[in-house]
Amino acid sequence: QPEGRMAPVLPAGISVSPEVLDFGHITAGGTVQRTIEVSNRTGSEMTIARVYSPCTCFVMAFPETPIADGRSARIDVTLHSVSLEGDNRFALHVQLTGAHGGMFSIPAVLTAAPNAEGR
Repeated sequence: QPEGRMAPVLPAGISVSPEVLDFGHITAGGTVQRTIEVSNRTGSEMTIARVYSPCTCFVMAFPETPIADGRSARIDVTLHSVSLEGDNRFALHVQLTGAHGGMFSIPAVLTAAPNAEGR
């Protein structure tokens, strides 16, 4: 896989789609939304406890209710590209609780171009 597009290392029984969150080419100051689907095949309930990134440009929304075995949940990720320029790679960290809790990171990639005012 190209540099910066490594698939996440997931706890047993957990799968995500997509494995890399690609925001593509965006204009600085723009807002783009993507969705991550987290599937639970662990044999027990789990809960998405926290989703965060070192970049404050991301806002994440996710269900606070348990995800039953065999079910999925969506994490909505909104990118606000106010201060981004050029090629960017970030990690989105997802913390799970339950019998098969753990943490994994999903790569997020984008290219930001200046807006019409050059910002």
